[in-house]
Amino acid sequence: GHAVFSNPERGSTGGDYSFVPNHEDIIPYDRKNPGKKITRITREQAEQLLQDDMLKASEGVNTILDEWKSKNINPKITQGMYDAMVSIAYNHGVGNLRTSKFIQYVKRSEFQEAKEEIKNISSNMFDEYPGLKIRREKESRLFMS
Repeated sequence: GHAVFSNPERGSTGGDYSFVPNHEDIIPYDRKNPGKKITRITREQAEQLLQDDMLKASEGVNTILDEWKSKNINPKITQGMYDAMVSIAYNHGVGNLRTSKFIQYVKRSEFQEAKEEIKNISSNMFDEYPGLKIRREKESRLFMS
């Protein structure tokens, strides 16, 4: 998904693309009323959003790693670790990743602790979004692959 926020401090409020309405104009999906009209985009537009959002996530992770390198902090990051960090940044936000317990474990090369901490990211939302728990478990496995 592509997040559009009501508060500009949290991220985009929409209108960045001609096909993404401003936050106040979005009609959210209602699980209790699935027949309600919702905002739709095409597959091609969704692909564009995904590519752009993944680029922002990877740039955010790269910025964190570059900052560490400039301070001579050099954890040995594998491709799986990097991919998991980008996935978390995409889903949870670069700012949230930057301040997470997970990234602090990575910074200290405490990789087993980091792997386990991934499973706790956004755990307060697991009941409402059960797929999120599955996502975190997959990211945890990816991190150590």
